[in-house]
Amino acid sequence: MKIKNSDILGFYNYAPGIMDKSIPRPLYTAIKINLDTLNNAAKCYAEEQQKIVRQYAEKDTNGADIVVDGNYKIADPENYKNEIEELLNIEVEFNIQTVTEEILNRCDENNKYDALTGREYQAIEFMTVYQE
Repeated sequence: MKIKNSDILGFYNYAPGIMDKSIPRPLYTAIKINLDTLNNAAKCYAEEQQKIVRQYAEKDTNGADIVVDGNYKIADPENYKNEIEELLNIEVEFNIQTVTEEILNRCDENNKYDALTGREYQAIEFMTVYQE
């Protein structure tokens, strides 16, 4: 399955919080496996993003990056944005552990499990198999 870097980032941001909830065991297992599988892609993304940030960061008189309130000051915001968008849209091929829509529905239909938020559902959508 091909997954965009942007989907990997969304998954990485929300997966730990989902795993902290009471969820069906098949969902927990699939998320854990996918976190392990996507780990290298996330690291590669972070490294490339940092290269782009450093490339476009304004420099002080000593050549050091200018950081204001914890954020890099970007010299060419338009080209920076274009490169970041290009990086986010790169698709990476993986074998993904999937779960059925029925398993996800158990989170909402059963008092035994915690409900997922809309953003959490969105973060794991790539690993969901919908029944027709």
